[in-house]
Amino acid sequence: MKNIIKLSTLTRCQKEYEFLVAKTNPTAEDLDMIGFYEQMFDFIDLGEILINDDREVA
Repeated sequence: MKNIIKLSTLTRCQKEYEFLVAKTNPTAEDLDMIGFYEQMFDFIDLGEILINDDREVA
């Protein structure tokens, strides 16, 4: 069974990832989160995590 992530959640994750990567002196926790996001993005690229467009269909 594939995992599904909402597009709005993915967007928030991407913004947080960009913020963390831009830090000049990241903490160990920041580096852990960067690794987590990179792994999540890899799973999306591989199709293991699907993206659900969370707009309502009328």
